[in-house]
Amino acid sequence: MSTFKKSLSLVLAMLMLISVFTVAPLTAGAAETHKRHTKANTEKKPTGDYTSGDYKYYLNDDGTAYITEYTGSDKDLVIPGILDEHKVVCIWSETFEDCDFIENIEIPDSVTSIGEDAFYGTGFYNNESNWEDGVLYCGKFLIKADNMTGTYTVKPGTTVIADYAFDEYYYNEETDEVTLSNLQGVVIPSSVTHIGDEAFYRCDKLTSVTLSNGLKYIGWCAFNSCKSLKSITIPDSITEIGESAFEDCYSLENVTLPSGISTISYGLFRSCDNLNSINIPSSVTRICLEAFYDTGIYNNESNWEGGVLYCGKFLIKARNMTGTYTVKPGTTVIADGAFDEYYYNEETDEETYSNLQGIVIPGSVTYIGDDAFYRCDKLTSVTLSNGIKYIGEYAFDSCKSLKSITIPDSVIKLGQCSFFRCDNLSDVKIGNGVKEIGAWAFENTALQSATIPANVTSIGRYAFGYNEIQVEEYDYIDTKIDNFTINGYEKTAAETYANENGFTFNKLTPPASKGNAVTKKANTLKAKAVNKTIKAKKLKKKAVTFKAVKVSGAKGKVTYKVTKKNKKLKFKNGKITVKKKTKKGTYKIKVKVTAAGTSAYKKGEKTVTIKVKVK
Repeated sequence: MSTFKKSLSLVLAMLMLISVFTVAPLTAGAAETHKRHTKANTEKKPTGDYTSGDYKYYLNDDGTAYITEYTGSDKDLVIPGILDEHKVVCIWSETFEDCDFIENIEIPDSVTSIGEDAFYGTGFYNNESNWEDGVLYCGKFLIKADNMTGTYTVKPGTTVIADYAFDEYYYNEETDEVTLSNLQGVVIPSSVTHIGDEAFYRCDKLTSVTLSNGLKYIGWCAFNSCKSLKSITIPDSITEIGESAFEDCYSLENVTLPSGISTISYGLFRSCDNLNSINIPSSVTRICLEAFYDTGIYNNESNWEGGVLYCGKFLIKARNMTGTYTVKPGTTVIADGAFDEYYYNEETDEETYSNLQGIVIPGSVTYIGDDAFYRCDKLTSVTLSNGIKYIGEYAFDSCKSLKSITIPDSVIKLGQCSFFRCDNLSDVKIGNGVKEIGAWAFENTALQSATIPANVTSIGRYAFGYNEIQVEEYDYIDTKIDNFTINGYEKTAAETYANENGFTFNKLTPPASKGNAVTKKANTLKAKAVNKTIKAKKLKKKAVTFKAVKVSGAKGKVTYKVTKKNKKLKFKNGKITVKKKTKKGTYKIKVKVTAAGTSAYKKGEKTVTIKVKVK
């Protein structure tokens, strides 16, 4: 995959976002880094790759369905909660727009996200009697609010606030005037679990927001440009806050973050220039790009220690770095892009990079963020201490002066492109604790061989033994390095990678325990039952067969044994056949799944109970 391909979709998304929002100007360096970290794939309407009845849907990575198009003509619309055995969790933007024949709508409880204008122009939307004091609800879902003033309390029992629900932006081309929402306060009850993308975007008179415990998700740009908002407490029930959710809240002075949150997303508080302090909970393991850029914290020179901005145990940003820098002991996270100082001067057409030559990272640091040392092209020395668990995507990308690196045993994962384009990197020692090596991790380096520990279970494509070559202006190909050798253990990911890519595999002798017996690791077998609901009328004419067990991570040959039988169910090779003319009822069967193991892994067993409901 080319560099161009890796970043193109994100560049396009950046341009799209710029066309929609007015944000504080970025430095050239910040904008350049940003291009690979925007909400690229989620803002573009996904292709309706699958069709089920009157619905087209997109299948998400986790197997859930996003409805993208409706081709039916139902007056009373009942949206299904399941499409082809996939749970429906999202109704995409404009899916039912202008379907004026739809007068009534029922949305399944499984839905957690409703896109902009999903029901705009339907008969249901256009019917004034469906609006309650300027707010359109559809069962447990708040669809849209209009002409809001004062403080509004969301109706108890509501679970989802749709995207753009309270955004009342209107531009009059004739008068060149902009009208925004007059909403001053909002109270959101504990029944609400999801606040949609841009739900309160541009509510610039909003001064009071009450969020209740029970809320799980705050969407992308949800409170962006709420310029009058001074304080907000985010409940501990929150698990995710979308990108730029509080960007441009110019008056925001006080924020209480939830104690269990793990990620501070891209641009979360960017341009909140009155935000002068914040307590980041210890649960945070990642701080994304520009989360605190242009805030009071960032702009206060007294907060910078020798050119480095810390916020408690978190290293946020470094600038004007030279020589060797030792990260402050006790630091736990190095933020995304922390040491990337790339700057492009459009007037002179000149590029400048970081002058950092060495970095020492103590064992207190567990997470090195994405792009953390991206384009530090003078960096020659990197000391990683035992304690680090994760090295982010593109973390040392384009560190062209780096010749050797030792990955400590504590590291579990190397993100994709973590050492991509380190042209002079010829000596790499990978710690025994590493389990996952991302795609392109060591592409375009000086390596002629790689020694991969037995613990590694996943190696991404083009991780070793490839160079990226430009063949046309915007076209790159990944080419194999001649005579590249993979050193590793038999029947491990190292051997698989070597065989799949046609590299020479040099088999290492496994380490032995007492008595020279090989020490084997626990099998990574995972088995999950697939439960099924079948209509009885479907079984009148023929039997129904379906895949009943999902197996992953198995080491060695997988076999099945039924430990509790059922006369109505026949099990073979992971599939169940429900016999013809089976009557209504619930039927169960128990199956033991066994992975035989390998020379490096022990035998593994899992027992699952499969339920079949005939109704």
